Amino acid sequence: MKKYIYPLFIGLLVAGLIFLYFWAKAFYTPTQMAEKKEAVQANPSTAVKNSAKTATAVAKPVVVYKGGAALKDGLKLPQEVVNNEPDQVLSSITAPESDHKQTVTTVLNTETGESQTFIRQESLPWVAFDQRGQVGMYAGVKNGTPTARLELQQGLLQVKAVHIGAVATVDQPMQGPLQTEYYVGVGAWYRW
Repeated sequence: MKKYIYPLFIGLLVAGLIFLYFWAKAFYTPTQMAEKKEAVQANPSTAVKNSAKTATAVAKPVVVYKGGAALKDGLKLPQEVVNNEPDQVLSSITAPESDHKQTVTTVLNTETGESQTFIRQESLPWVAFDQRGQVGMYAGVKNGTPTARLELQQGLLQVKAVHIGAVATVDQPMQGPLQTEYYVGVGAWYRW
């Protein structure tokens, strides 16, 4: 009977992880962009949000990227933009991954028709809600015994680079008697 407990435990653990993955994917997708897998129109940065726009003449033709609908489709732009021929790609950048918000600004030189895109990393907020979580499964050694660990971590609050949240772990030795150990708590971690 004991020789069947370990494979049964591992099977249930894997099934539980698969269930958690699909449950989290279905209910906790953080942004519209992640749901649609296509570009969404960005909101103006706070620096320009309240500034008025004005029409300006361009001395030379505006320089855009060639490629038309195929290029726009490759950039995963909304279908109405892909199908609209007058909409042309002026600039496209890939921002590096970061916990910081980033402001992307494209500047058009009205004399040459050329554009430049700039990216600036914003400061971390002093206080913000942290909605990110993670689940993981690890194999290692605990007190000299090979052990499997299931860990769940959920952020609640962020103060600059310090995150405050909850953590839960389940440790199961891979040898010897079935001795499942649990830990549930709250704490803080520094993310760099």
